[in-house]
Amino acid sequence: VAVLDELKVVNAEGIPFASISPSEIGNFPLISGISPDMFNSSQKALYIGQYWLTQGIELARLVQNSRLSETKKLSDIHISKTGRYEIMLDRIRISLGVDMLKDRLSEVEEIMDNLDRKGVTAAYILLSDDLNRAIVKEIPIIAEDAEPTSTISP
Repeated sequence: VAVLDELKVVNAEGIPFASISPSEIGNFPLISGISPDMFNSSQKALYIGQYWLTQGIELARLVQNSRLSETKKLSDIHISKTGRYEIMLDRIRISLGVDMLKDRLSEVEEIMDNLDRKGVTAAYILLSDDLNRAIVKEIPIIAEDAEPTSTISP
């Protein structure tokens, strides 16, 4: 679902084709950052808009096929004017960068594993362009973040 002048359903070719209401979004992530003008100005701009939307869709697929989707929900993909990708997994903002997205998601998986071992979560994760560093703002896990546990009463 693309956030343009309004919420638009997007097909696999990156073409927005139908307006929807927020209640109809379901489990689809929102793709934002793409100017709505790209889809009504010129043929060249249309192709560029389609390209960025298909890139957002591909990133959503990569996240869905990663270990991240086992414990976190992808809600947003933002593509900046400079081509940088940022995603929201639950309430964690993750700045991925511009390229090597599969490698970057693998790095995020490792960071998330380390956070789990420490018993914390993150407010944000910012990956460096060269993938040699990451800035992670750790925060304690709150009750809403924890997995539900069941207890057996006698």
